[in-house]
Amino acid sequence: MALSVIERIQLAWLALTQGQKSVRVATTWEMGQLQSLPVDYATLAGSGYSRNELVFACIRYIARSAAEAQMLIMVGKEQEAGAAHPLVKLLAKPNPVMGLTDLLQTTLVILNIAGDVYWEKERARNKRDVVALWPMRPDRVKAIPGEYGVAGYRYELSDGSFRVDYEARDVIHFRYYNPLNEYFGLSPLQVCARAVDADNERSDFTRAFFTNAAVPYGLLTTKQKLIEAEAKRIATRWQEQYGGSENWHRVAVLDSDITYQRLGLTQQEMAFPDLTALTESRICTVFGIPPILIGTKFGLERATYANMQEARSAFWQDTMSSILAALTDIMNMSLSPDYNGATIKLDLSNV
Repeated sequence: MALSVIERIQLAWLALTQGQKSVRVATTWEMGQLQSLPVDYATLAGSGYSRNELVFACIRYIARSAAEAQMLIMVGKEQEAGAAHPLVKLLAKPNPVMGLTDLLQTTLVILNIAGDVYWEKERARNKRDVVALWPMRPDRVKAIPGEYGVAGYRYELSDGSFRVDYEARDVIHFRYYNPLNEYFGLSPLQVCARAVDADNERSDFTRAFFTNAAVPYGLLTTKQKLIEAEAKRIATRWQEQYGGSENWHRVAVLDSDITYQRLGLTQQEMAFPDLTALTESRICTVFGIPPILIGTKFGLERATYANMQEARSAFWQDTMSSILAALTDIMNMSLSPDYNGATIKLDLSNV
């Protein structure tokens, strides 16, 4: 039976006032209907992360910084758990092929690309003890809405050859908040996708510019009326003799009555350095990284040792500490009930 608007408001208010985890009430038509990641993860990972040096540097810097923090296991407000505690053992070796640092770095890479990361909680045969944590590709995970939020998840390969369903308690979902989607997050790479595309196009243009003898494209003109075959011959001869970086030094000698007219702009005329600096600053701003830390042109123009120290401090205060705190909170909400209330405490004293 569908809930009325008043009943939905009352349930949400009850959850908040009793200090419980917030409840997302799904609309009736969504219940049981699989919800897929709303973005093309493969494109973001391929054209954004794998093809753009600046995006790769930003995400890698965030991911590698996670190794500097420590996560302590607390069995009370003040008592730190010993090495024999099962949650300590789990985080020391989350699965047979990854340590905690590797798992966190993988998580932060995926989170900044897709906006969502899922960990599978592999349980022992008794269905209670968590024996491993496995990161899952977000584009293979679908949310299954229930009456009061996500009832479960489905992991499925694109060709349908493999599929497994999970209860909501067996999946840890990290996400950057998306105000337009109840089930999936919004990644920094999505937000700066236009700037990344422009930067990729500029890199492609630069490569083509130098491949074609480092001169702007132009037009060969003649007062004679040329048949198609003759026009093609002249164009082919021009490209063979003067195209490519190996022919930069050659002096052009044109046929009689043929004139070369430049049509394109040089890189200086297009203010490439200024455009590059603008793009760098916009992308770094979205990821929350001072440009000086990853060696961008915009950052190096202002680089001093003192500035580097200040930038690093600002990065941890404004970006990294809040990211790790959010991850820790989600881990506690999901893992603490499995370990009799033991909690994870973020320790930044060695940063």
